[in-house]
Amino acid sequence: SATGVGVIVSLPSLAKVALNLPVGHLVDRYGRKGPMIVGAVIDGLGSFATASARSFPALVPARLAVGAGSACLATAEQAYVMDVVARFPERTGVLLGSIQAVGMLGFAAGPAIGGLLAEAGGVRLPFVLIGSALLASAALYAFLPETQPRSADAEGAAPRLALHSLLADRWQLALCASRFGLLVGWSVWLTVIPLQAAATWGARAADLGLMFSAMTCLGLLAAPVGGWMADRFGCRRVAAVSSLLAALAVGALPLVPTKRGFWASMAVWDVAESVYTAAISAVAARVTRPGWRGSSNSLLNTVQDCTFCVMPLLLGAVASKLSRGTALFTAAILMLASSVGFMLLSSRPGIHAP
Repeated sequence: SATGVGVIVSLPSLAKVALNLPVGHLVDRYGRKGPMIVGAVIDGLGSFATASARSFPALVPARLAVGAGSACLATAEQAYVMDVVARFPERTGVLLGSIQAVGMLGFAAGPAIGGLLAEAGGVRLPFVLIGSALLASAALYAFLPETQPRSADAEGAAPRLALHSLLADRWQLALCASRFGLLVGWSVWLTVIPLQAAATWGARAADLGLMFSAMTCLGLLAAPVGGWMADRFGCRRVAAVSSLLAALAVGALPLVPTKRGFWASMAVWDVAESVYTAAISAVAARVTRPGWRGSSNSLLNTVQDCTFCVMPLLLGAVASKLSRGTALFTAAILMLASSVGFMLLSSRPGIHAP
């Protein structure tokens, strides 16, 4: 049933929300490699279990395992990347923007490849291949150097960074505000944009696929450029301008009556969002201390997972009960508010702007 599908889709996010913060402490206390390896193994086994499940009850622990492994792997991997790029402060933005572009390439190609594999070998085949890739990644992670060695007193020490300490840091609050705004944009993209495109210029499924592919390609090209701009002109300044443009582009969508105008607004939004993401990633790498990176990423991932659990439902309800335009204006206002929140929190006296 549709309800059952919704539950299965949401289970990994629920597991991540529950585990993100504890995993962040472990990543900071015991290093990055171990959690990366363990997370990849658990995620891979969860994918195998998903492929072999024959009933709804069997899918529940499988999808929870995927979420648990993903929480561990993502937090440790993000902290590892921050450790590495922080060694190149003059090129932090370009490096993170390039990594972002590679991720977008996988995001664009993944659904198409998965669909072809499912048609060729059945719906279970993609999960088997994903599980195999994750286990292979775990083996490769074992050869990486550790970037955050385990402290000598890790066994008996309290967690290095408690949640209240993170929330007392204005830069971390600013990063949380920015992550919320990005997730609002992704949520409205998934829930309202297809409906608005169909109503504005009669977009069909093929048209939507073409538009989303084109926007992904634009974002892929814009991400490294955004990273370069962050290095050249300052992360905070680039983040402010690009986040404002993204919010305005979303707010313009209900006002454009033509296909050309719709595509133009979408292009501005996607480029601005890619630049914004690269700039914010560079901010995070520069302002987060090495011993905080696991906990910081776990907090941001929790904000992301919670927002993504709620915001698509909220924006979809607004579109259904009121109008698509109201939902888009709501998203634009929330994105603008997150941008203002980021700027205010990162401009307090005593805070250095990277």
